[in-house]
Amino acid sequence: MSASTNFTLPDGHTVEVDGITAQAWHEVLDGFADANIYQSWAYEAQRTGDSRMSHWRLCRDRVVVAAAQLRIAKVPFVKLGVAYVRWGPMWRLRGQAVNPEVLAVALAGIHHEYAVKRGLTVRLLPYLLDAEHQASDALLRAGKFARVRTAPPQRTLLMSLERSLPELRAGLDQKWRNGLNRAEKQGLVVEDGSSDALFERFVTMHAEMNQRKGFAPTSNVDEFRRMQRNLPPRHQMRVFLASTESASGRVAAAGVVCSQIGEFGVFMHGATTAAGMRTQASYLLQWRALTWLKERGAARYNLHGINPLTNPGTYHFKAGLCGRNGVDQHYLGSYECTGTVGSQALLGMATSVRRTYRSSKVAAQQMTRRLATCLRGHSAEHTS
Repeated sequence: MSASTNFTLPDGHTVEVDGITAQAWHEVLDGFADANIYQSWAYEAQRTGDSRMSHWRLCRDRVVVAAAQLRIAKVPFVKLGVAYVRWGPMWRLRGQAVNPEVLAVALAGIHHEYAVKRGLTVRLLPYLLDAEHQASDALLRAGKFARVRTAPPQRTLLMSLERSLPELRAGLDQKWRNGLNRAEKQGLVVEDGSSDALFERFVTMHAEMNQRKGFAPTSNVDEFRRMQRNLPPRHQMRVFLASTESASGRVAAAGVVCSQIGEFGVFMHGATTAAGMRTQASYLLQWRALTWLKERGAARYNLHGINPLTNPGTYHFKAGLCGRNGVDQHYLGSYECTGTVGSQALLGMATSVRRTYRSSKVAAQQMTRRLATCLRGHSAEHTS
């Protein structure tokens, strides 16, 4: 374990960098209300491998009070590269009052270790929402992080789970509650758990849905299945599956995957089949997921991404679930601090390539949808 103490630290504080095991890192996550799957060892190990991770901790009297997992993309043998932090640093301790000074010290420490000492450009996507904008933006700028204007903040719906289940149900949008009522009368069989077998069935259902709708997948769901195998049981995602009974056996209807490590739950993935559309199965599964999160003590449910323009159907479904129990929020957005000039140029090039790739995926998805529509019309002509 190495320490970095060249920047000014408050009395009683130290910094630890790397030199930690996966098991110990997941124990660090247990101490934070804002811990999340993107800061789990299993997530980054699956995405990029153990060798490209770095783990930074701020300690007060030997107790970790802030921490961040970073993905390092570095050119060998030179001070040139990028360090990425997603939904970090973690700084809200469980059971303790929020202390923004901890975040301020953490930001300064991350800047010193990765930008100053290593010459890396640090790209930060903090788990901060626009309700906290003024204070948080000031802390980020004081920590040498500037807002990335080319990366517009994403939106989400954040649902409070602090009320009772009957109160939460009453707070659902009326149409959404009607959908839930209908789903509960369909005789759906619901299974939930964290097993690989359940996750495998969800992956199959998700792939079939994308093929049916002509969607280009925005994330690799099977990759999350592989992450699941390396998460400690207490941090594993929960899989909810619904099916209908038929003469030939059970028919898959819908699936939902959600995660909770800290004090908030996150909707990760969803899938619906034709049988699920007829039975409103997704309504029932989201209610079951919400109930599970509340039973585990989650204070909020993050519905994880909305875009009323490009995906109005998903937006209206999530907005109905949120109802009067939550709010539409923007994330604070991406921030970065610069290392060497070369590292900044490398980040700019990588961002351009990623933007081009995403644009091509959207174009391909639109073309696939148009082709699917044409084929359906062609089929209808020949069968009429």
